[in-house]
Amino acid sequence: MRTAHIRHGFESATQTRCERASRLPGAAEAAREAIGAPRPRSQQLPIDDCLATLRGVLGDDGVSVGVARGRAMCLDEAERYALVEPEVIADDG
Repeated sequence: MRTAHIRHGFESATQTRCERASRLPGAAEAAREAIGAPRPRSQQLPIDDCLATLRGVLGDDGVSVGVARGRAMCLDEAERYALVEPEVIADDG
């Protein structure tokens, strides 16, 4: 039973981190569009690889929702979002 709880906790943490991560490419793209600075081609492959990994966890719809939420952020909000760690569950010992 404990193993199931541990696995559920791990899956939940992974899901949360991936949901957060899926927003950042959208925020970056919107910021680049706002200042008229398209992403260099050399940077696109790593972004595509990251999104593919996220799709493996969240599915296509989950990534699309995250990217759209990121695009809706203002630059200040996106910067804070990128720099703040999500809450960490305390170790109950």
